[in-house]
Amino acid sequence: MSCKNMITQWIPKGFDYKAIEQPCGTTSIYGEAQYCDECERAHRKQGHRPNECEHGYNIWDEYCPHPDCN
Repeated sequence: MSCKNMITQWIPKGFDYKAIEQPCGTTSIYGEAQYCDECERAHRKQGHRPNECEHGYNIWDEYCPHPDCN
């Protein structure tokens, strides 16, 4: 789930930081999907974190055994 909102991600650049604008739902420099506040609230309302499927498995690192997720 993602929308058309943009997210600001601050990345290290020398002794300072640089702001990068990316669409909601893209991968951060740390390898996890990043969501705008609106989408993150929607995920939490469904009872799971943004990087988890509805069954609680991390969608980047784990295989969900439920047939609906595959």
